[in-house]
Amino acid sequence: MSVRTEPASRGLSFGALLLPLGAVLSLIIVGVGLIFLADKHGAQNLLGSIYDLMGNSAAASAVRNGVADQLLAKLTLAGVALIAGVGGIWLLYSTIAQLVSLLRPNLRDRI
Repeated sequence: MSVRTEPASRGLSFGALLLPLGAVLSLIIVGVGLIFLADKHGAQNLLGSIYDLMGNSAAASAVRNGVADQLLAKLTLAGVALIAGVGGIWLLYSTIAQLVSLLRPNLRDRI
């Protein structure tokens, strides 16, 4: 008795799309982080938006105008810098490392 098997489907799976999506996501994280860090009032505006979402419009306008304590705005800026810098670059490097590991051994050894 012989068992007949069907050939595996060649369609795209989520696992095949995971590496390219990781690379694109990391570039987006780094890009948005750099745009945010380049804005002189980016931290104040972000913190003001958070205060607006919480319903505290007086604190939001005070932070945006530079009247309120700027410590929380600076900590927000530091957090975004860490996430965009360290997290985005780590995700980019790990994605590229996984892509390189998929290459044939003779090509992989050249890289």
